[in-house]
Amino acid sequence: MKLNRRTFLQGAGFTFASLGGFFGETILPNHQLNRYAQALGASNSRKLALLVGINQYASGDSYLRGCVTDVELQKELLVSRFGFNPSDILSLNNGKASRESILTAFDEHLAKQVKENDIVVFHFSGYGRQVRLNEGDGKIGESLITHGSSLKGDGRNDDILLDSLISLFQTLKTSRYTLVLDTSYQPFEVSTATKLWLRSYRGDNIPMIGSQELAFNQDIKQKSKKSNSLLKGKDKSGGIIFTSATEGLATEITSNNFNAGLFTYSITHSLWQSVAPINNLILSKKVAANIALINGELQYTNITLAIKNDLSPYYISADEEHHGDIVITNVSKGNNVEFDLVGLPLLVLFNYGVNSCFSTEIDLSQNVVVQVNSLMGNKAKGVILKGVDKVENGLVLREAVRVISRDIDLMVGLDNSLQRIERVDATSALTSVGDFKAINVGDNYADCILGKLTSNGSYGLFSQAGVLLPNTMAKTANEAVSTAVKRLSNALQNKLAQKLVNLTLNGSASRLPVRVEVEYSQNKQSYISYQKTLFSDGLSNKSANFKPTPNVTQQKQLINISAGSSFSISIHNENDYDLYYMIVGFNSSGRAIAYFSTQNVMVNARETFTIPDPQNTIKLIDNGNQGIGELIIICSQSPFNNTFNQLYKNSKNSLEEESIIVLKNPVSIAQSILLDLHEGSGITTDLVPNLSDVYALDLSNWASFNFVYEIES
Repeated sequence: MKLNRRTFLQGAGFTFASLGGFFGETILPNHQLNRYAQALGASNSRKLALLVGINQYASGDSYLRGCVTDVELQKELLVSRFGFNPSDILSLNNGKASRESILTAFDEHLAKQVKENDIVVFHFSGYGRQVRLNEGDGKIGESLITHGSSLKGDGRNDDILLDSLISLFQTLKTSRYTLVLDTSYQPFEVSTATKLWLRSYRGDNIPMIGSQELAFNQDIKQKSKKSNSLLKGKDKSGGIIFTSATEGLATEITSNNFNAGLFTYSITHSLWQSVAPINNLILSKKVAANIALINGELQYTNITLAIKNDLSPYYISADEEHHGDIVITNVSKGNNVEFDLVGLPLLVLFNYGVNSCFSTEIDLSQNVVVQVNSLMGNKAKGVILKGVDKVENGLVLREAVRVISRDIDLMVGLDNSLQRIERVDATSALTSVGDFKAINVGDNYADCILGKLTSNGSYGLFSQAGVLLPNTMAKTANEAVSTAVKRLSNALQNKLAQKLVNLTLNGSASRLPVRVEVEYSQNKQSYISYQKTLFSDGLSNKSANFKPTPNVTQQKQLINISAGSSFSISIHNENDYDLYYMIVGFNSSGRAIAYFSTQNVMVNARETFTIPDPQNTIKLIDNGNQGIGELIIICSQSPFNNTFNQLYKNSKNSLEEESIIVLKNPVSIAQSILLDLHEGSGITTDLVPNLSDVYALDLSNWASFNFVYEIES
């Protein structure tokens, strides 16, 4: 399959000058106007968006880091992926996001302009909280905290009730609106005392909603004349809402170089990477899986999709030519270029290396090729290797060569509650037991957090959401931190191995035609979950006949099984040549396993291979405790020789024809997988000079998929 070059609209955004004068004329260059006209050629619908991001609040006593970045990510997605005109997108950030400004912008930018069948997107990133609706009966509501509100709850309350926001959108002339809310409301207790970047603001008490907002809420509900049941999935009149939490938790991913909402990044990354066809249900499952792996618990992964799960996200069908990983933002003299990394998996983004390449074709010798020479968060600079005359602002390119350092550590954040001597001892102990690096929470992206349980003062490992990771709590309190690190060595090794294997994930971006299905059973009912690459021909007969539960309010976002349930994996090789495969799993108890067969090490060309062999007695089972597990399936044109050698060492040469192996040396296995993919890619030093220090991976050589599941109680 050959992909034609496609140009995308990129222009100066709508600028906010004052409440009375920001709806002036926006002038676009002729070539951008022409491309925008082409994008709208198939539809008479206008696309409007209002995006709100608040890091800094007027009271100044608390702040977030990634909300403005969320607005930038969403805007870039809407313009370059979904064909929005930049002049139809209004962004309100920080001080410009007062209650009055947001409501005025809704009225002027959305309500007065929108017509029937127009498309509207509203995005909010910032704090949310619970509020009292009156003094008497104790009724509690949820609200979005605008810039001017007092966070302490003892002053001005300029919050906007969630109920008011939904009622506002129900007054629009169009029913094709999408609300994306990266905030949460519940005052969560977490097991560790670390400072977490949670978007549910917790004060000392639940404040009273402002009288002005309460009156506004009653008035707008009368105007909407509809029941505000959108969050419960009962209102079929129109509208879709994506929210990180109605009863869950919204978190931020934080580092010195890049900060964003985990929910927003998961949505935008998934939509950049999505292979058509994709609908809202598929999107919600992808986002839930991404968040569950980071936050470590499904109860904090409450993705709400209110209605119309079979529709395309944002009511727009994105074609495959919009699929990509970077967007060109600036082209300068000397073949230099700047671009944003928008489609990479989160762990890949934080561990990406220079000399990585992006292109519009499978063959790097053809069409446009851009190579990275510097990185800062999701911003990159590079050089144009091919197609200088075809590169312009807004061009979307796909990943072609992924470069990852061979020297990757597990980044262990140290809980803020640890004393200085504890931090010193922990830093030394972590270095002595493995490739683990102690960092301050928030300085770099933390793969996990070493902290103390507030209940008994013992040490454990926590996710970024403060969730205690399985089997990491001490049985007794008052152990020395150095002793705790040694006790946690196996858990840390498994966590590092999982990180390394996740750096191979490229299912949607891979240039290798392949499709993978996982079949599982629950309550005597079989289910199939499938993933495929961009170049896959389509679904198999088996998965094509699979129909998910039509009512999304009853449909789980993740694969849900009981402990002891078995999996069956089918790999469909759509190539004219054989493929090698590797299967690694990390169960709900944090243990690493691998599947190994001494007889069947590859999938024949144009055939399907099922694992485990249905004729054998071996079963692929997770007997772990309640929690999140992950299966990773990797297919490659080249063999996994280094990995198989490590597996033999792991099993002490006692492998049967077909085996499920508990990995005693998971990091070595993970490193061997990367090395095998590196060697099979055949990248030369003229493209990537420092090959001895990095893994250089050709995306036409391998495809890697992950399936995230939950063991139910």
